[in-house]
Amino acid sequence: AARDLAHSLTEVRDAVKGYLKWLKGTIGYDGYRWDVVKGFNPAYIKEYTQAAGAYLSVGEYYSANYNDLKTWVEATDKTTLVFDFAFKNAIKEWGGGSDYSKLGWMDGSILRPAGLVHNSGMRQYAATFIDNHDTSYPHPSGSGWEYTGDKAKANAIMLAAPGIPCVFWRDWVAVKSDIKKMVAARKKVGLNSNSDVRVTNTNGYYESTGIGTTGELICRVGSWSGEPAGFVFECGGTGWAYYTKGGSTPGPTIQMSPQGGYVANGEVTITATA
Repeated sequence: AARDLAHSLTEVRDAVKGYLKWLKGTIGYDGYRWDVVKGFNPAYIKEYTQAAGAYLSVGEYYSANYNDLKTWVEATDKTTLVFDFAFKNAIKEWGGGSDYSKLGWMDGSILRPAGLVHNSGMRQYAATFIDNHDTSYPHPSGSGWEYTGDKAKANAIMLAAPGIPCVFWRDWVAVKSDIKKMVAARKKVGLNSNSDVRVTNTNGYYESTGIGTTGELICRVGSWSGEPAGFVFECGGTGWAYYTKGGSTPGPTIQMSPQGGYVANGEVTITATA
């Protein structure tokens, strides 16, 4: 985990910034993932991110320790996100079993989803995930840290939590239909990276209640009976369900097409003329 660039040299940093600007301005990248950030001073991340005008910046600080992740984000002057390995580790320790207590951490007097994301002052800097290319087998480093439980349940917990969720492609392939419904529900109520989400039950099943910009979302995982009062069933599957209150359905999108205009599946396409 050692650096392979001499970041302390001005000419090296200038070259890095020039490359990042080229990636954005010429190729079209607008976000950057910083690999193995334990290897160099986080102050350089701030310098690079600001110089590149990054829309999204996220660091891979490979540690499940909450304080490590928090300290690193603060050392970048909160100019970047960090992958929430603490959340990932809580999901792994839960493992899809019946001990849901591992999924909630105290934020003062309030129980919230576990990980960096539990802190009301840090949740907007947390990129939550279940697994990635490093933690998932057959990658050598993934042995022993991959979540092997029900994929839909784990993603239901993540997509009902604050932070910026990152869906692993293998999970997407495995339970695409479920994840699409979860994402739609998240969008419907306006749940976002800084939403107030509280863990409201861990006894027998997991329940979180999140307040979005247009509505509220309750996530339940496990085995329960009845439905939450004042909420309607939004979507669900085996051992998981989303309930919503309020929210709004996005209107039709407008796209420009040189081939001709048409209306299909609620999507409006308008012909562009010279």
